Amino acid sequence: MLASVIYGQFQTSNANYRGFSKIDCLGLIIYGIDDDNLFDEIEKLTRSIATETLPRKVKLDYFTECPLYPLSIEFHTVGNKDGTVSGTIAVAVEATSESTTIEVQYPSVDEENWYYQIGFMPVIEDQQVFSNADNKSVILTAGLLIQKVLDQFLLRWVENP
Repeated sequence: MLASVIYGQFQTSNANYRGFSKIDCLGLIIYGIDDDNLFDEIEKLTRSIATETLPRKVKLDYFTECPLYPLSIEFHTVGNKDGTVSGTIAVAVEATSESTTIEVQYPSVDEENWYYQIGFMPVIEDQQVFSNADNKSVILTAGLLIQKVLDQFLLRWVENP
């Protein structure tokens, strides 16, 4: 049974999660940006979107203050000769191994039982590829992804208490 659960944790496509309404804080992590101005813009945008989207009971803070449920924004970029960048942006709400709030069920392995979150893995995630983008395009793309992931979080917060 334990082997099935461990195997099942890597089969996230059909995993079900519950316990979202018990989450009261998301810890912001932004990495992969070397440009301080771009970093500041992404952080300001994220906080603005979170203020508008998240329920009042859920705050967005620094990861050091909210380490159990990171909202991570990850950039993998390459600078182009013309000053633009190409790469990917990934946004995810994750749960850590210390989580006793998020429970997961793997229907392909076990249709009856729920387990506490195992490991450090994304619960909701999305990513976008961009090519030859300037900072304005990168910020716009990041904003759309952040909004999309936080909308999904809000929906799960309501539907999967």
